[in-house]
Amino acid sequence: MNYSDLIQSIRKRFKFSSNDSFHLEYSSPACSSVYLDNESDFKMLFCCAKIYHMDNVLVTVIKDFGKSCSSTSVVVDDCAEMIDENDYLGDAFKDGPQNFFLSDEWGSYLSHAGQKFESIADFRDKLRKFVVQSGFHYVLSRNDSIYVNVVCANRDVDHCGWEVLGSVASINQ
Repeated sequence: MNYSDLIQSIRKRFKFSSNDSFHLEYSSPACSSVYLDNESDFKMLFCCAKIYHMDNVLVTVIKDFGKSCSSTSVVVDDCAEMIDENDYLGDAFKDGPQNFFLSDEWGSYLSHAGQKFESIADFRDKLRKFVVQSGFHYVLSRNDSIYVNVVCANRDVDHCGWEVLGSVASINQ
């Protein structure tokens, strides 16, 4: 299905004649009102649905009556049944083989209590990479040659309880 097919389908469903004037809008988490006016906009609808993991899209059909309008909403459930979004999405959004990045494994660098690292420098390096991959900010409450104490930077605002305490094992001293 393409934009022209969509327009024909709406004309048929709402019994609009070829002289009837109407336009389409939809919303996404990023924007409350997006006009659906051409093939490019139609492709963007599927990009938004894919990016925001939307199971359905509410499309509003607005019929123009000279200077006034009348609107009706249509829920498009399961966009995949209506169209294969892979026909419209760029390679970055297509299903199938995904690109892998060197940073993909960084989120697993800190995984459990009692985890051991080669050195305090190794711990600090993995901590930095872990927070980059995890997407949050931290504060070093203690950072010396023996101890590293790390807390969530949003501890007071968001009541974030994330905390890591690291120390050099006595066997390594």
